Amino acid sequence: MMREALSLRAHHWLILIGALVYGSIYAGMLDVRGIAAWFAARPEVAKAFADPDSAVRTRSFCCSRRCSSAAALLLGLLMLIFVSPSSVGSCCRSCAGSTCPTGSPALWC
Repeated sequence: MMREALSLRAHHWLILIGALVYGSIYAGMLDVRGIAAWFAARPEVAKAFADPDSAVRTRSFCCSRRCSSAAALLLGLLMLIFVSPSSVGSCCRSCAGSTCPTGSPALWC
């Protein structure tokens, strides 16, 4: 009985963890600004922002990382929507029942 209660799929766990983190930030139990200030006060980060040329490179790196991570998330979301496992060869075409011999749902076959 307990096994069925804990057998959530990966996206359920991600939503649950995200909701818990959001709730802890909203309640004030998780201080995001304090964590960011602690990372900013690290000697290697302070040294990187001390030199004007290094500060520009560091800021451009942070901005490009932020933009490229958003683009990667968008690409992953589009792949989840439009690329089914049967089109990449992870499922066979001989599905007659509710599940495939490989264990994939019959919806993807």
